[in-house]
Amino acid sequence: MCKTMIGIDGGGTKTEFILFTEKGDILKRLVLEGCNPNTSGIPHAVNVLKKGIGKLLEIKSETSGVFVGGSGFGSGLQGEQIEKELSSQYPNMLVRCKSDIYNIIACSSNPEQCIAVICGTGAIVYANEHGKLKRFGGGGYLVDKGGSGYHIGRDALHHALYERDCIAKKSLVTELVEQKLKTDVWSSIREVYKQDQSFIASFAPTVFEAYTKGDEVAKEILEDNAECLTSLIRHAVKHCDAGKTVIFSGSVVTKSTIFLEIIKKKLPSELQIEVLNVPQVYGACVMCCNLCGADKTELLKNFSSQYKEAIKC
Repeated sequence: MCKTMIGIDGGGTKTEFILFTEKGDILKRLVLEGCNPNTSGIPHAVNVLKKGIGKLLEIKSETSGVFVGGSGFGSGLQGEQIEKELSSQYPNMLVRCKSDIYNIIACSSNPEQCIAVICGTGAIVYANEHGKLKRFGGGGYLVDKGGSGYHIGRDALHHALYERDCIAKKSLVTELVEQKLKTDVWSSIREVYKQDQSFIASFAPTVFEAYTKGDEVAKEILEDNAECLTSLIRHAVKHCDAGKTVIFSGSVVTKSTIFLEIIKKKLPSELQIEVLNVPQVYGACVMCCNLCGADKTELLKNFSSQYKEAIKC
């Protein structure tokens, strides 16, 4: 039997599993529901992970270890609790469960010393000082001031409501918001309050579209949110020995360059800006190689091409 490892990227909406060999060959890819313990609880997170790992182990191999980089795993002792459960279930494998920020750090050109930023539905900044992490922001949508897809979408809805009350100035943002709602914004307010953060974040593209058409309100929304995020990054640079590399991940910066370009203008010019150009699960696979003491050379060579094939299956 070939020797294999498992890399897992756990998110709030989906969890991605990769079974791969020491030679860097992807044997199986699997996607299941989210496993963030903050939203679904630890028992549910453990069940999702056990289900996925179990399916991968149906392919007979000698599996050395599993690394899970999951959202919410850095909160309190949740990662440690999940790791304990999985270690008990799979006593013959090395098991490590950490925050999903490690999946991003592993993809940096300087994984020993960098600043890692997630900017998706939520936003968070980590300073990595030679493996010691310090978090900035990331308190969640209820307490964070701005800088995420949720906040950009919220600001779009906020402006639309205020424009319809003749308080805010006229903007294309309002028109695009109501096109998405298929009715006027006030008629939709009860439905909006029934939805989750992802629904609010889904309005962020209305701001980006309006921005490309020269809308002043859209510009203000993006500038304000970029300032919220970059203030955290600047603080991390100033107060931590985390080097000059900043790596970004998350749909708000990877699906469009608009927000990233605004962010760059607000950061010191000496910073080296990188954007994650591989799936986050790749970082989990790199971390699993580190955990198991395996050579990453072949994984680096083969992952991109084999991942594309795995998606088709």
